[in-house]
This record gives sequence, C-alpha cells and structure tokens, in this order.
Amino acid sequence: MSAKLPRRPSRLALALLALPALLGADGGSRLEGQLVERDPTADQHAIDQGIERVVAEFPSLIRPLVRHYLGGVTGHCPEPGIAWDGPTLIYSCRGEELIRHVPDGVPFVWQIPDSDDTTTVRLEMPSPTTLSMSFSNDLGGRTQTFALQPDGTVTERIVYHSDKLPVPLEYTLVFERKAP
Repeated sequence: MSAKLPRRPSRLALALLALPALLGADGGSRLEGQLVERDPTADQHAIDQGIERVVAEFPSLIRPLVRHYLGGVTGHCPEPGIAWDGPTLIYSCRGEELIRHVPDGVPFVWQIPDSDDTTTVRLEMPSPTTLSMSFSNDLGGRTQTFALQPDGTVTERIVYHSDKLPVPLEYTLVFERKAP
C-alpha cells in the first residue's frame, strides 16, 4: 500500500513559503537597520541588576561609590543603527555615524567622538545575524554583541571587564527595528 500525498499544502508549508515576504526580501537574515529600544524602563532595570551583581562583590562601605561609578559608565545608545556599504559596517547612534570599518576581527584604533581619547576596537561578525564590537584601553574593556532574534528583535549583550572589577558587569538590552 502506497502512502497518500496530501492534496492541499499544510499550514506549516504555507507559513514557511510566506516567511520571506513577512521578514523582507532577504528573509530578515542579515543584522541591519535603524533600531530603537523596545522598553527603556526594562533596559534600565537590566542595567541596574547588572550593576548590583558587581556591587555585591565589594565591601559594604564602598558599595555606594562603586554603584555611582558603574552607573556613570553604562551609557548606551538608545537608537543604534547598523548598515552596510558592501563589506563595510557602518555603526551609528541616533543617525550619527560613529564607526565605519570591515568586521574582520583585526583590531584598529578609534577616536572617541568629542574626546581626545582613543581606544582599540575589534569588530567581528561570526554569522550574518550576530555582530560583536569590542573596545579596550588601559582600564579594561567593553564588548557589545548584537544578535538578531527569531522574533525580529535585536538583543545587545554588553559585558564590561576590568582588573578593578571582581566580576564582569553584564546586561542585555532589547531593540526593535524602527519603522521607516
């Protein structure tokens, strides 16, 4: 007895065929676009929780000072932009271009905007949906990893490391693609 083939396509098959149209021409598989924080209050809560995990490792006498210092270094861009010019990444904040470089993993020196300071940056793109940006100087470093999620949101995992911190400061922010 032979197996019968369905006469109508299954709902799953139809959904899979429609997916590229719903996500965009490229299937939504490339990390790019103008982003905006999905919930700034939730993001601030994630930052505060990360700070408290680090603060808890310090003696109680200096915890307020550590909390204040870490609160000052956790600034982030609420509207990052990720665009491409061929293989070159263009990273912006609120429309202002900050970095233009190929994410090839080769470190380069970057001039911090509105500052005389420089930092070493390394950009890597382990997949079309993940971008890692590492910044380092004499005091430590920060790694920002953007990842396109299956639901279309983009997460930004931020990790600060320093010899002065007993544990890394880590938190994750959530972004949505901004409507054109």
